[in-house]
Amino acid sequence: MGSATSVQPTSFDRFRTLLRSDHKADLLKGAVHMASPEHLDIHATYQRLYVLLSLSAQQKQQGVVVGSRVTLRIDEVNVPEPDIAFVAKAHGARLRPGGYIAGPPDLAIEIVSRSSLEHDYVLVRRLYERAGVQEYWIADPLRRRVTLLRRNKTRIPLGASPGRRFAQPGPSGFGLRPDWLWQANQPGILETLGQLLG
Repeated sequence: MGSATSVQPTSFDRFRTLLRSDHKADLLKGAVHMASPEHLDIHATYQRLYVLLSLSAQQKQQGVVVGSRVTLRIDEVNVPEPDIAFVAKAHGARLRPGGYIAGPPDLAIEIVSRSSLEHDYVLVRRLYERAGVQEYWIADPLRRRVTLLRRNKTRIPLGASPGRRFAQPGPSGFGLRPDWLWQANQPGILETLGQLLG
């Protein structure tokens, strides 16, 4: 999602005291990047993905899906806040009571806005790769496209073609069909969940 930057250098501990529960922000190279207000289509994409992945993870007892306001501590001056992240049950100790992930999530998702193109496709992508994130999805409502990036550098862009899904679920174990997000007459959330679990 979009961002504006503060120029005052900030550390992890200081950043945690600055965070507001109602506003997404990233700490990148010591600078705070505040997210721009969401557009409705971006919020709808976030909500649908979060609900689907959360219910799927619960049903399969895979681990925990968290939304915005949970940060990923890479180091003292790089603390991005994924729009959505998944931590597998085997890595549950990485979820810290202070509301951050110490160590890479198994899946990180960013939802693109007009003001966050470079942020999501370039800056945060490099940080997630450096942190050891195994799977990174870039959901782009502007282009109606989802790009899947895996740790082995596989890049699989998917358009909105009905019926297409990621050929093989990545390390997170999740699959996705872009038409679940953007087709005109989306299937209901329970029907989509049945397809995701099926």
